[in-house]
Amino acid sequence: FFFFISFVAYICIMIGIASFTSKKGSTKGEDYLMGGRSVGIVLLIGTAAASAIGTGTSVGATANGFRSGWLGALYPLANAAGLFTVALAFSHVRKFRFRTLAEEMQFYFDGSPQVRKFMALVLLLISIVWVGSGINGGANYLSFLIGIDIIWAKVITVFAFGVYVYVGGMIAVIWTDAIQAFLLFFGFIFMSILAVSSAGGMETIALTFTEAGKAGAMTPFAIGEKGFLGLVAIGLASYYGSMAGPSAHSRVYTAKSAATAKKAILIAGCVVTGFSILPALVGMSAFTIATRDGVDLVLNNPDFTFAFMATEVFNPAIGLIFLIAGLSAILSSADTDVMCAVTTFVTDVYALIFKKQVKDEDIPKYSRGILVFILATAFCMTIFATDVMSYINNVIGSFTPGLGVALLLGRFWKRATWQGAIASMGSGIICGIIFLVVPAVNTFIIDTFQGPALPVTIISLVFAVVTSLVTPPPFRSEEERVDMVMRERAGEVDIKM
Repeated sequence: FFFFISFVAYICIMIGIASFTSKKGSTKGEDYLMGGRSVGIVLLIGTAAASAIGTGTSVGATANGFRSGWLGALYPLANAAGLFTVALAFSHVRKFRFRTLAEEMQFYFDGSPQVRKFMALVLLLISIVWVGSGINGGANYLSFLIGIDIIWAKVITVFAFGVYVYVGGMIAVIWTDAIQAFLLFFGFIFMSILAVSSAGGMETIALTFTEAGKAGAMTPFAIGEKGFLGLVAIGLASYYGSMAGPSAHSRVYTAKSAATAKKAILIAGCVVTGFSILPALVGMSAFTIATRDGVDLVLNNPDFTFAFMATEVFNPAIGLIFLIAGLSAILSSADTDVMCAVTTFVTDVYALIFKKQVKDEDIPKYSRGILVFILATAFCMTIFATDVMSYINNVIGSFTPGLGVALLLGRFWKRATWQGAIASMGSGIICGIIFLVVPAVNTFIIDTFQGPALPVTIISLVFAVVTSLVTPPPFRSEEERVDMVMRERAGEVDIKM
């Protein structure tokens, strides 16, 4: 009951912050989606870092640390690599005032409306999957903390972050993320110190893993247990989620300048890099304690690792720090993902369905309605997903390689064509679906590559390069491509290719 009351109080504080900051900043028109395009470096560092340190870190990476020791550090490190890529390779597009990654991709591929439309649908799906991951993570927390059914826990989680996003839009997300970044970073540092101490120190942790037949988990990134391809599978899936997902790119669009975006996201990447060791330490400590005390519930379901440490290992005051840090990580990624999904729907998908654009003055009203729809869709998708890391690894690892390959080729290879981009994304999605629904293929990929990210990357790259080489090369200037993006947004859809 103590933790449930604390959870409710925490959410009420976030809603209050959202309400206050939305009154200070503009939530009218496009600003509801873009936060006024004037976010400074401090807020940008906080929101970029908090979004990267999300459900995969607090629940997934901690659970990976529980299962496989130092493997828990790989997920946040791969996320940091994605942030570095965005800062160094993509922050320059801030000057073009794009809203979505679909618009950015249209720019890279000769201003092609086809790429934008295809990309919008892919991005919407990916964003909803990430929202679902946040719902799963929060629900696992609540289910363990207060003993309620997992479905009701998911419903409560949806309301938890949905309300303050509904109230304040992007500016509320940015402010709450920045505050949550502070809470989760220092909370995790404190937790790691206490967790290792409670487990008896690193020597005891190493001995426990060795006696459990998991000596390989104590090697760098658990390569002795997972093997090189196992690390590649998890690392690539996590990297694509950060680099090719809309979250980090949205931070570029909302920054007050390209220089601010580049500097802030680089610093955020450094923060996430420094953070990466912490969830592994918490997870390994939890495994040691659970093994010592015979806690079968956690040994059988490592996704409960974080909540177990908060409620069973420490007293309520210390456990509350665990709770707040973990909730901050979960909510700070889920709110950004749902906001990216809303922005993509309003800017790109709405026009595909209704053959007209949303008027600027109507954006907040439409966005709030679409927010409810997206949250409901993500909730339905999570009903069948229980293990957060396998959910991320399999679903994101299946769909995002084609997107990531197309994005990198569009940015760096001048011969890449819009047909090649669609071939990359289309082949990646088809391969991902086959992996997910055909048991024989699934078994082969897991046995051979430890996950879908690497083989789907190779297939997408081959399709993209071959298709680009056999189709006409791009011919428009940078100014012409930007103009086509803006004309498309304005509703001038009859642009000839």
